Amino acid sequence: MNETFNQTLDVHNPYYLHPSENPATALVSPVLDPTNYNSWSCSMLTALNAKNKLEFVDGTISEPQRNNSLHFAWCRCNNMVVS
Repeated sequence: MNETFNQTLDVHNPYYLHPSENPATALVSPVLDPTNYNSWSCSMLTALNAKNKLEFVDGTISEPQRNNSLHFAWCRCNNMVVS
């Protein structure tokens, strides 16, 4: 197996996506509105950290170059976080 495949299967790696994760899943409740930014933000950061995806938001994990074997995995995870 190649290293990229191994990293995407390691549950402790930020490139791992659990099979139950999908773009329609709400990470926090209630949804963001003009009155709840502070509590929503804390809840969202906690949820992203628990899913090991906070690095995609805080910039710790930057987009690999297109020829890097992790580029596709980064795009997939980043799209999941953005959605």
